[in-house]
Formats: sequence, C-alpha cells, structure tokens
Amino acid sequence: MPTSTSAATSPHSVKTALVGYGLAGRVFHLPLLKAAADIDLRAVVSGDAEKRRSLAAAGLNAVEDFGQVLADAEIELVVLATPHSTHRAMAEAALKAGKHVVVDKPMALTLDDARAMATTAEAAGRQLITFHNRRWDSDYLTLQRLIAAGRIGRITWAELAWTRYGGPRGWRVDLSEGYGRLHDLGSHLVDQLLQLIEGPVATVSCRMREDFAESQVPSHCRVEVVFESGAVGVIEVTAAAHSPKPRWWVVGTEGTFAKTGLDRQEDSLRAGRPAAAAATEFPEPAEDWPRLSSVEGTVVKTVVVPPGRGEWEAFYPAVARMIRNGEPSPVPVGETLRVIAVLDAAILSAQTGEPVVPEIV
Repeated sequence: MPTSTSAATSPHSVKTALVGYGLAGRVFHLPLLKAAADIDLRAVVSGDAEKRRSLAAAGLNAVEDFGQVLADAEIELVVLATPHSTHRAMAEAALKAGKHVVVDKPMALTLDDARAMATTAEAAGRQLITFHNRRWDSDYLTLQRLIAAGRIGRITWAELAWTRYGGPRGWRVDLSEGYGRLHDLGSHLVDQLLQLIEGPVATVSCRMREDFAESQVPSHCRVEVVFESGAVGVIEVTAAAHSPKPRWWVVGTEGTFAKTGLDRQEDSLRAGRPAAAAATEFPEPAEDWPRLSSVEGTVVKTVVVPPGRGEWEAFYPAVARMIRNGEPSPVPVGETLRVIAVLDAAILSAQTGEPVVPEIV
C-alpha cells in the first residue's frame, strides 16, 4: 500500500484507514482525521469507482477492497463509517487482524452484537471506540460546565430532542439497518443522557410512529428513561415535525437549562470548513443561545449563557493518545454497551407496549 497521504508525518502518528465514503465518511470522519496531527491517514476504502477517482484527485490513497487494509501490517487504526448492519462483522475482522477500531454510532444494532464486539476487542488486546462526537457539541459542553459550577444542581428531569422533517434515504429506509432516527441521532441523545444523570436505569418505555409509506423505519420515537434515583430522561427524535422542539430542557435542583437550535459544527464541515470554524463562521443566532433560570431570593430569573466552542476535533487526538500513551478511551466501551442496552429496551417496549428493564442498567 502507498505511503501516507496525510499531512501528519510524525513517526509517532497512528497509521489509519477510513472505511466508507458516504455522508459519515466524507463529511464527518475524513475532515476530523485530516485535522488530527497524530493521525497518519494511509487509505480511504470505497467500493464506488467514482468516489475513488475523486479521492485520488484530492491526493488521497483510494482503496477498493477492505481486505487490503486488513492485510496491511502497518495500519494500526481502522475507522468504520459504513452502514449499521456491517459494524459487527467488519469491526471483528479488523480487531482480529490486530487493528484498533473506531466505529460510527451506533456501535451495533443489538446488545448481543455489541457484547460480541467488545469480547473480540478484549481477546485481541485492541481498543474499540464508538464515534459519539456529540459529547463535544457546544451546547452539551456548555451544560457540563454549568453543572460543574453547581448552577444546575442534581438533575431531576431532562428532555433531549432532535426534530426535523424528511424521511430517511438510501440504505437507512430498510429496517435491517436499524430503527431510523432512534439508532442514528437517538443513540447520541441516549449517550448524552446517560452521561448527565448518574446511576442505574430502572425502566425504559417507548412509543413509535411510522409516517412515511416509502420507509420501513419509524419516523417518530419517544423514549422515557426512568433512573433508580427517580430522575427521568425523555428522548424524542422525529423526521415528521414541521417545527422544532427545544434541543435541551434540563431541570435541576438549582437551575433549569433550556436551549433551542443545533450545534453548528456539522454545518461547517458540510461547507468544507473545519469543525473548529463553526463558532466564528457559522455562529448560532442569539435567540438559540442557552437560557439558565434559577431562583434569586423569591424571584425566578433567567440569564442568557453564551455558548462555548464545540470540540469535535478533540476526538481523534484523544484516540491517538489512547493508542500511543495508554490514556483512557474518549468513549469507553462499557458506556457504549449501556447506550445499546437502552436502545434495545426501547425497541422491545415499543413492540410490547410495556416498560422494559434494560439488560445493562
């Protein structure tokens, strides 16, 4: 395989291959990999000849066959930006070939598959990391800072929503690739919720709707997660809403955090700009800035909180440090298993109409 096509030239850089050049590979992973000084991007795998020509024209080493990556002893890290249903087989093949693996969310479509992948990683002595980049969204980081400063207190109720209009396209219309927005954006929201509220989950309840005849997957999902502490989290994702709900509504003992609008790093990447440029080149309108409400004396007062900068570009450097220096994983596999357990429980609840106790609480 040809030598590096990345700007990273340090001998300590992690030699990496990106597998898949659809939306996730092209818009999310490739720019973030190229921005990471400790990542040496050796190859991009795509089965599409036109995409390979485009990659080659951009100076990247375009490879047709995943097997070439597995056989290359120099490749240390494989990034899977492929359809959900391929994650287990491809991740296990890479792990058994001695590679570390970053897999796009969701790590797997079932808890059984996710557990098998984790077991394979442990047996191979390699790291398995899920690309939960939304842990580095500007709004989530802003909320975390307010929590750390004691301005939210103990969270008692949290509602996280991602509402848009427009049914799924391409491979996402098939139920074999997951439950639509629940497995796509919903997996991010479940991950954020489980980071925000500590402690075991008691029950998961879910209702779903299907509004698009051309699609097999649900268009609207509402998941209620009840924690043993009594705290409640509500996740709502839809492709059938003509107007948005607030992205965040988090009620704590000391304050309530409310936020409309979305992190703009994706907009920046789609425009061909770095994720880090979002704050200056694609700023959120002031009406979407977070609001923090709390009691002062006997009066509830609300202040506008300027959003912090999103940090998606922190993900791959953290992966490189984990591989090179033994630092903790930016997304530990045990935390990902909890996410998949909640998603599994939500699907079962929607099918039975009853609350479900997840297998991993």
